[in-house]
Amino acid sequence: MNKYINTLNSKYILIGIFILFNLLFVLPRLAVMSFPPDELVVDYRTLQYFFSYNLEFMKRGLIGTLFDIFNIQPTLKTIWILSLLFSNIVFFLIYNYLKIVFKDLQNSSTWIIVFLFLFTISPATVWNFGYEAGRADLLNLAIELLIVIIIICNNNKFHFMIPILLGLGMLSHEAFLFMSIPIIIALLFDRFTRNRAYIPTIISSFIVIFCVVLAIIMYGKINSLNFESLYMSAYQKPLPGNLPTINTFMIVTSSLSTNILFTLREYFTLHVWKSLILALPLLASYLYLYVKPVKFLSLPVEKKVLFLSPFLIFPLFLLGVDIYRWFSMMLINMFIVSTYFIYTKMITFSDYKTKGIKIALYIIIFYSSLGALGARVSFPYVFMFLDRVL
Repeated sequence: MNKYINTLNSKYILIGIFILFNLLFVLPRLAVMSFPPDELVVDYRTLQYFFSYNLEFMKRGLIGTLFDIFNIQPTLKTIWILSLLFSNIVFFLIYNYLKIVFKDLQNSSTWIIVFLFLFTISPATVWNFGYEAGRADLLNLAIELLIVIIIICNNNKFHFMIPILLGLGMLSHEAFLFMSIPIIIALLFDRFTRNRAYIPTIISSFIVIFCVVLAIIMYGKINSLNFESLYMSAYQKPLPGNLPTINTFMIVTSSLSTNILFTLREYFTLHVWKSLILALPLLASYLYLYVKPVKFLSLPVEKKVLFLSPFLIFPLFLLGVDIYRWFSMMLINMFIVSTYFIYTKMITFSDYKTKGIKIALYIIIFYSSLGALGARVSFPYVFMFLDRVL
């Protein structure tokens, strides 16, 4: 493999991966020969762009406030273009992260290309970015990767940015608390065990997390009068008197218990189990790749915490029905931890030289041809195809 990559110019291979990354993002649009229209449409992906602090403080109000400040209309076209932009930012952040963690490896450029390619073709990454274009997850992933790079670079001059970025992540979407913060705190803890200079950063980070969480809990729910204004701005018509309990605005109107009960009921439906059966081989393969090379019991405490951090996303499986969206973020965090373990020499490439690892990689490559992992349903393109055929 190294000989093949060196025979060609690695820069051209990287450009090819970059083109593939963008092609996979736009492929769903190319398939239907149309791009999102330049019109306002309110759905589960675009609703957050109508939330704004101009009404009052509310959860997920940061992005909409920025739209208001810069007088940007949250049309489907605008949101799709911004999603494409942030997906490319994620690509370059992942590339730079891999350059940092693999810089001391022999044939580092080869391994950067291999891991960047595996990241690109994964159903949990750019396939999903394109399918779920409009979600705040891309912005939050970019924030997470930027924080991870700051931590690993070990430059104290930029540590002040970490608490700020943590606050921005939670204000853009409260799921950041479970999607990204566990791995960030675990990384800070790991670096702290070797460098006490991280103490101020860790303390300030916890203060910011606590304050933002407290603010969201106490003031995140919108009052009835402002909710009418929000509904009017989104739909250009008055709020109906009989709005159903289960609706697009549930995130700002319903209680935590309502969301949990709604999610738990989903687990007793047939489509959830059909989706899980389809996705199970892929999820099992990623889990095997993650667990197999690691000798968990022999790891120091800080590395055990870091190893387990991707799984701390589990509360979201109770709070929201987008279970494959949570799986996608978990797989991305597992990718970050695995490459960091290579960087810290907790695992080596020789640990991957087993028959089981090869089989897991073949399964992942096969599943990459099925498209996006999805959100509420796994591999939605597969189910769309089956619905048309059957």
